[in-house]
Amino acid sequence: MSRAEEKRLKLLKNKGHQVAGNRRTRPPPPKKKTAQWRTQELLDDMAWLVDLNIAEGEPADEATEAINAAADVMVEAEDLKGRLATSYNPGYVDKEFRKIVPKCFKAVNTAYIEMLKRSFVSLEATQAKFEKLKKRNDAEGAPDDEATKLLKDAEPLIAKALATKDVYESDIKDAEGPINTMTVSDDFIDDVHQAKLAVRAAGRAMMDRRREHIREAEDELARLQDLLDSIVERNDAAGAPDDDATAKVVEAINRVGKAEQSEAEMHEHATPEAADDFIDAVKELSPVVESAGSAVDEREQKVRDDTEARMQKALKELEELDKQAEATEDLEEHVSDILNDADEAAEAAENCKAATEADRGSGKKLKNWIDSVDDLEEAVARLRAAFRDDFANRMGKDEDAFDECLEQLADVQRRDKIAGSPDDDARKPVDEAIAACASTAKLHTQLDGVDREEDGEKWDDAAGAFIAGVRDAQGKIKAAVAALDKRDSDFVTWSGPVIEEWEIIYTWLITRNRAAGEPDDDATKLIKTAGTSVATAKNKLLLAETEIEAGKGGRDEEKGSEDGDDGGAAGLTTETAFACYTSAGKAKTDTIAARLAMMRRAKAMRDEKSKALDAAEADLEAFIKRKTGAGSAPDAKLDAAIKASKEAVEKAKRLRDAAMKDDEPLEEWTWELWIEWFERIDAFGTGFTDVSAAMKEMQLTAKSEVMAAVKGLAEQRARYEKLNTRLRENDGTAEGNAAHAAMQSGLETLTYTETLEEEVMRMMQEAGDAGAKEEEFLKCVPGVVTKLDEAEAAIIAWEKASIERKHAAAEAALKRLEAVEKRNKRGGAPTDAANAAVTAARAKIPKVLTSWEEVSWEEWEIIEVIESVDEFEEAVKAAEDAVIERQNKDVATATQNLEAARAKLDEIAKKAEDEGGATEQVAEAIAKARAAIDAAAARAGDAASIG
Repeated sequence: MSRAEEKRLKLLKNKGHQVAGNRRTRPPPPKKKTAQWRTQELLDDMAWLVDLNIAEGEPADEATEAINAAADVMVEAEDLKGRLATSYNPGYVDKEFRKIVPKCFKAVNTAYIEMLKRSFVSLEATQAKFEKLKKRNDAEGAPDDEATKLLKDAEPLIAKALATKDVYESDIKDAEGPINTMTVSDDFIDDVHQAKLAVRAAGRAMMDRRREHIREAEDELARLQDLLDSIVERNDAAGAPDDDATAKVVEAINRVGKAEQSEAEMHEHATPEAADDFIDAVKELSPVVESAGSAVDEREQKVRDDTEARMQKALKELEELDKQAEATEDLEEHVSDILNDADEAAEAAENCKAATEADRGSGKKLKNWIDSVDDLEEAVARLRAAFRDDFANRMGKDEDAFDECLEQLADVQRRDKIAGSPDDDARKPVDEAIAACASTAKLHTQLDGVDREEDGEKWDDAAGAFIAGVRDAQGKIKAAVAALDKRDSDFVTWSGPVIEEWEIIYTWLITRNRAAGEPDDDATKLIKTAGTSVATAKNKLLLAETEIEAGKGGRDEEKGSEDGDDGGAAGLTTETAFACYTSAGKAKTDTIAARLAMMRRAKAMRDEKSKALDAAEADLEAFIKRKTGAGSAPDAKLDAAIKASKEAVEKAKRLRDAAMKDDEPLEEWTWELWIEWFERIDAFGTGFTDVSAAMKEMQLTAKSEVMAAVKGLAEQRARYEKLNTRLRENDGTAEGNAAHAAMQSGLETLTYTETLEEEVMRMMQEAGDAGAKEEEFLKCVPGVVTKLDEAEAAIIAWEKASIERKHAAAEAALKRLEAVEKRNKRGGAPTDAANAAVTAARAKIPKVLTSWEEVSWEEWEIIEVIESVDEFEEAVKAAEDAVIERQNKDVATATQNLEAARAKLDEIAKKAEDEGGATEQVAEAIAKARAAIDAAAARAGDAASIG
């Protein structure tokens, strides 16, 4: 603030004037207007104008400039006036004071003129603003609130300002200037100011209606300002590069500035329009700021990804160098120091990364991370260079080490080939050792092709790669040797239990085969082969165990190991271990083959006895049918023998069912399951033997042939009763019927044979022998069977003929039904009793018609066929009668109608004759009608004769 401004404020403060609205009262002028009085009056006017200008916000216009300029002149005049009382040369000061008074008058006058100009413009703007507010208030329904009230209050103030304006414009024409018309000027300026304040208050009140939206917009603007501050900070931390993200940040800054300007204008103008502009500006702002944030995020993410990739690359290289350091003996101290520095740089980079991950919005932390990765890369580069120097000093020793690796690899490959190169746990270590040595050999070749003197950096890289390859090959060779040692040991470890297990099984097989008499078959041959294989495997196992025992305390020199056990068995050669393994496998395979052959033999014997059991069961059923039929004498001993045979058969069948289970062996079968399977086979064999013994005992207990004949005769009596019932039920007992005659003949033979039976049984009971009667009886029983066979055949023939006759009758009835249906259809098929009868007849069509082709005659029930065909014929007859009856009624009715028509026609002809004779046209019509009636009568006669 300038010294003049400070003096101006101090002067105005001492005057203590209030804002316009309190009317100034001028004291009466003295008789002589002195310069001091005039400046005091001007100072009073000036103070009022300054207060008013401050109340209006000191707008940046010519009025404010003129008021400030006048105030400065007045300050200078007050300084001179103050010096009059203290100056050593008051005359000079008074002279200077009197010279400045006109300048004061001119400056204040200019300020008034500019203030009046502003008032004219303000009045016009205030009036326009009032009209705009009033129109908007009316559009909003002029609610009963503070805004509507303030608008009403402002209206008379505007009218008053307009009236004062008119007075001022009228008075100013004759006045010398604004100073001379001070009162009117003051009133006009003050009235405009009051109207302006009133309209502003009304506008603010209307704006308050949107206070909630304004508050939300202000909160949102504050949030976006904070967000933008964070975005700007992050963009600046990235160096504000000239890219799309920075352009969006700049745009966001400009848009936020515009929103802030809208907010300031809203508070300054206090109009609802300004509030709407502010709210709209904030609404449009969020996407712009968020877009800038997304652009910075995207750029930062790319930077993060690049930094992460750089860091991971450096860490990976550091990890490889760490491994080289671990594998290097007697590492130089300065290399260790550089390695520690690199490790510390790696830790610092990890920490900076964690910090930026925890606070992703911090651009400073992101930059710290980027710088730390730069440091890490530099540290790794220094470490790499240090290692290269160290590599050159160690090269000869590493080449010797690699030659040793190649020698060890040759032994590894030899041992793997002996074992058949199986795909087991040792496969991967062996392959990795081969690959590592091949890779290192290639690296050595590449190293030989580089001249260290000409291309030192390339040689350093190649040397480092070769040394790392040697370390890797040494480790892989060691792992492969350990894996092969373990494989050899596993061969022997696996073989022992396998040989022991299959020797036990072989012993069981040979014992069972000897019990079976060692038949000359595949099973016996395979058991012998298995015995040889088991013995060989035992010998190979013994040799392997001997080598292990002899080699305790260090491996055989042939195996080339310097590390002792390594998971293998000391002293054991791969040749011996693999021979033990393969022989154990062969012993197992051959014993399995022998066991399967024994199983096939057992299955064949089981299947043979199964067929024999089925035959024995059939013989038992036939025996029971012969010996226990109707008429046979009770025999408790025979019954007991039959029961024992039945029980033996049922038991054998159950044992057979058990023996048939699990017919195909599974890999997961245990030896216990195999034993169980053979025991089920053996149990079935024992059960079948029991069946044979029981049936033999039963046959010895059976009665004589006579008892069998008696039983057979009883069966034929029962058969006759069944046939007779069948014939009687099917209505085939009429005289002359062939079936009836055959049954009569069979009955006669049966009755005669039964009479013989009584005599034979009586004679056997009395004398123990029936003699010739017994022989005759035995001959007659087959005769009874023959006679009843003939009778059954006759019944069957009769039934077939009866069914065929009924089928023919049904076909004839169906044809009649079809004829009746046609007549019914010609009659219109009305809904009446005749039509219902036709429908009912159709429903009665018997199955013997509908299923004749599908069903053989033996399956028909003859009574059912006869009854269904009879019902069908009756239904067809009823339909015929009903249709004929309806037809006769229709013909009678038609005949009556024709006679009536004929009488009417005669009447017409007579009337025409009475009236002077019929015209030619009428006569022709009468003739045609008479001919039609005659034709219809003829057809009615025909129909009556058909019915």
